Amino acid sequence: MALIPFADQNNPSQALLDALKRAPITLNVTRMIANSHKAQKALAGFGDMIMRGELDPKLRELAILRTAKACGSNYEWLHHVVVGKGVGVTQEQIDNIENPGAGCFDETESLIVRLAGEMAKNVKGSREAVLALNQKLGPSVLVELIMVCGFYGGLARLLETTEVEPDDFAGKIDVFKASQRSG
Repeated sequence: MALIPFADQNNPSQALLDALKRAPITLNVTRMIANSHKAQKALAGFGDMIMRGELDPKLRELAILRTAKACGSNYEWLHHVVVGKGVGVTQEQIDNIENPGAGCFDETESLIVRLAGEMAKNVKGSREAVLALNQKLGPSVLVELIMVCGFYGGLARLLETTEVEPDDFAGKIDVFKASQRSG
């Protein structure tokens, strides 16, 4: 059980209950974030950038998986293993997510896994990884990548600090696809 109540358990407004009912999938993370209306609105905008951004979905998921692993976020890990597999991340890459030098990663993937790990552990990514990724991805996609790493690092901190447990369906369904299909 989470350390603080989910929004829908904490004297929710009818508008919040209606919004949660309209959602194709109600995630525990969404229920926690909904405690702050402003955070909930910001999440929607950031989610739009993640889903419709220029960053290749496979590269995005490698970055999220590395961030989740480095931050110890089982919630994110369980959900994003399924999402990652759905966009082409291999089991070998998942198994080696802490080893950016593994042969299962191409050069760009290796740099992304490296940068995501550095940011999760040190906040700042190495100059070498940033400059190399800028050459490969360009500034627009690189900034998106850095924002994704930062966002999921922050989300891990919220989830772990409030002890949000994984959803019953975590690791079983691709929540991104389910949201698109139903939404």
